[in-house]
This record gives sequence, C-alpha cells and structure tokens, in this order.
Amino acid sequence: MYISDSMGYHHGDGSTVIPIKSRKLKETSYKPKAKETEDEPTIDLQDYHPIDPVPSSKTSIKHGPIQHGTPVIPYIPKPSPPDHPKRGGGGSG
Repeated sequence: MYISDSMGYHHGDGSTVIPIKSRKLKETSYKPKAKETEDEPTIDLQDYHPIDPVPSSKTSIKHGPIQHGTPVIPYIPKPSPPDHPKRGGGGSG
C-alpha cells in the first residue's frame, strides 16, 4: 500500500497540488500464534479476591474515632486578646 503526502495551493480560480513524497506503509498487526495461546494459563475471575470483604473478616471497617499520627504542622491556636478594662472604676452600685 502506498500513500503520498501532498500540498495544495489555491491561487486565483484554480488550485495546484504538489506531491511531496511517496512512501510505502508497513502493515503491523498482532496475531497470536496457536502455540502461544496454548502455553499461556487461562485467567479466571475466581483467581482474584472480591472487592468487598465479608463483614467477619479482619479487613472490614471498624467503627470508632479516626486515629492519626502527629500532624506535620500542628494547629497551635493564637492566645486570646486581653480583656478591655471596665468603665466606671469597677464599683457596684
């Protein structure tokens, strides 16, 4: 099979096509040989573990608080601003 690249120019009312080069395409396709398919083991879905584990397994989700290690940047709250002084001298009356 041959394919040629070409460039087209439009000039006025006519067009000109200039071929650049021709090349032969290599057909590549994969066709397994009968010997290759016979030697390979067949894979069955039973070879894989199920996605959801049964509730009695040790890998099931356990309820409770989430425990984390020490955070990389721990949250340190800023100290609260001092209280404003009260007006009137603080006497009751």
